[in-house]
Amino acid sequence: DLIYHSHVLHAASTVDCPRAVVKIATTLYRQQLKECDKNGMTPLHIAAMAPIYQVRDLSDGGYTLEDQILGDDATASNESHAEDDHSTAPNQHNADAAPANATDTTNPPQQQPQPQQKSESVIDILLSADPEAAKIRYAKTGQLPLHMAIGSGKQWNEGTKQLWKSYPNALTEVDPKTGLMPAFNPSANIGTIYELLRKDPSVVQF
Repeated sequence: DLIYHSHVLHAASTVDCPRAVVKIATTLYRQQLKECDKNGMTPLHIAAMAPIYQVRDLSDGGYTLEDQILGDDATASNESHAEDDHSTAPNQHNADAAPANATDTTNPPQQQPQPQQKSESVIDILLSADPEAAKIRYAKTGQLPLHMAIGSGKQWNEGTKQLWKSYPNALTEVDPKTGLMPAFNPSANIGTIYELLRKDPSVVQF
């Protein structure tokens, strides 16, 4: 009961918390995704208004806290062993072969650049766990999470896109706080406005 009432997921959505910890919290405290705290806010409401914090890297030599808790480390470990087996087998097979190619250093193999993985925002993580949370209004203002994210100046790739995808109808619902459509919020990021109008140009007719 103590943990249930402490709203762990709400706290993780508020502070500068590593994304892996937020994701783990959505698994351990899934029932809190739609719960309101004493201020009447769900974790998604909080994340929609909170700043976008820097991504914290908890990995160390292939180990990630998230994989360890969620159980994906076994798969990664098996893949690592498979790669080791493939890399050592040719050396044993060609042990008696001519060393000409092995000692050729004139054209050393070049490492391919690793593609950068786009980090998920806290909003993305919460919506991945429960997209229906995008439909819950903040009781005090009647705002949807999309209204709140746009009002806080969130960019399109900072969770606003996922809010729209989770509840597209929010785009044509007036923000009770401003009395305007989401795309016309004066606090909205210019890039976000552009994307919202691209998704539904008809809102200019309202």
